[in-house]
Amino acid sequence: MAFLWPSISDNCSILSRKHLPCIHQRNTIKQYSVYLGWRRRDHLSRYGKVLCNQVNNTRQEGFTESPTETSIKVEQLLQVEEPERYSGNWDAIYESPAKINLFLRILGKRKDGYHNIASLMQAISLRDTLYFKLLDESAEGDIFETDSDEIPIGSSNLAIAAFRKFRKESGIQRYFHVRVEKKIPVKAGLGGGSSNAATALWAANQLTGKRFSTEYLKKWGADLGSDVPFFFSGGTAFCTGRGENVSELPCLFPSFLYIIKPDGSLSTADVYENLDLSKCSTRDPQELVTAVQDGVMWAEPMNDLEESSFRLYPLLSQLKKVLRACGFPVVLMCGSGSALFCLGAPHSAIYPTFEEKLVKHFPVKVFTARFLNRNTEQDVWYLDREEIKTNTVVEQPF
Repeated sequence: MAFLWPSISDNCSILSRKHLPCIHQRNTIKQYSVYLGWRRRDHLSRYGKVLCNQVNNTRQEGFTESPTETSIKVEQLLQVEEPERYSGNWDAIYESPAKINLFLRILGKRKDGYHNIASLMQAISLRDTLYFKLLDESAEGDIFETDSDEIPIGSSNLAIAAFRKFRKESGIQRYFHVRVEKKIPVKAGLGGGSSNAATALWAANQLTGKRFSTEYLKKWGADLGSDVPFFFSGGTAFCTGRGENVSELPCLFPSFLYIIKPDGSLSTADVYENLDLSKCSTRDPQELVTAVQDGVMWAEPMNDLEESSFRLYPLLSQLKKVLRACGFPVVLMCGSGSALFCLGAPHSAIYPTFEEKLVKHFPVKVFTARFLNRNTEQDVWYLDREEIKTNTVVEQPF
């Protein structure tokens, strides 16, 4: 438990579920990793105050407990009954969608070490949910919590980085409390971290008076990650440069899809490092855009990173062959991997048991989703709750 000292109330203190033993109790829900980005205890939630007092009291008493005993107390305090967690004490709740690349061309390596790409990106309904609260003006830092032990917490999280960027560029020195409930698989090529960053920028702007246009947010987001600007589009866009140059496209014909995520993951840096540019496609990106708009099922899209990723993770190649044999017209890797997406549905003969058999024979998780777009004319976020109430957007089951 050395990570707790000298005090939980010190700047950038972190309490992480991955450091603590699992305690099984009745009437509890997911345990949250918590980041406290300030010093003053009077700004903590009542859970943070209790935890801070518990640890500081232990220090004052000379730390007579063992690390295991203290960690058990910390874990018990982090477990909160469901009605308390979902008390509705949030200023805003936004959905943070994943994305897929309906094609991905790698055009060459740049002098700055990045690669120029051309890609048609599409937002999908597989999504995280982010809860936001604008803290009072006396707050001295952000609070971050999540139900996932697979994403970074603290200052390295992209949502926290987005808040820092917003304060730097806007001059508005306000802090936020955010909770991220993860549904998007990590290290999958689905843009989950970038989407969280974009959603955090959007929320920060909304909660502080909506003073800046989407173009400002898009520009600030480009400094956080190449995929971040895409999420400020309507959900269908042609992206070039590193991915930060975003050209809006009309919504595509609605399509349902499966996401297949193997248990293993790939490093984006490793995928690009092992990329053989001579094996990349030579198809014209503009022709590909036209082909996808005419009908994505018949566009024969490609992902130039597949060859590199498949060499690094051969299971992906095997999975793609199996999925094509199942009857999906389009099977493609998401970004740099390691997830694959399949458009359409498998053969009718295997449809009822497709997911069950796939999970039985391969170390994968299966998700279903559909294409998703946001209403840019009304300038609302994806699946905005007011939109849903007014039936502007209808959430449809798979």
